[in-house]
Amino acid sequence: HGLGAAPEMMYVKNLDDGNDWKIYSKSMTDTDPEDYLVSTNLIAAKVDDATVWNDTQPDTVNFTLGNSTHVNDSSTSYVAYCFANTKDDGGAKSRAFSEMPIE
Repeated sequence: HGLGAAPEMMYVKNLDDGNDWKIYSKSMTDTDPEDYLVSTNLIAAKVDDATVWNDTQPDTVNFTLGNSTHVNDSSTSYVAYCFANTKDDGGAKSRAFSEMPIE
């Protein structure tokens, strides 16, 4: 993802259909936020679904996708937006943003 820090929020969208965005947020729960997602078109506050983030927390280099066709299918195009809080060399806080196609 290129952020230099673990993403605290991620948005992933299947570009080939009308399905909603799948959203990861580190602040969704105190423990195991990678177990949950929020969808932009769902009324539910959060859903426990291992097929989206594969129940794996993102790290400073990678984020993991499960086998849900909403976020991962070899014949479909996706986009991911990742956000993280970072610190510069002087210790000042800043925000990092990354946009990438997922093939």
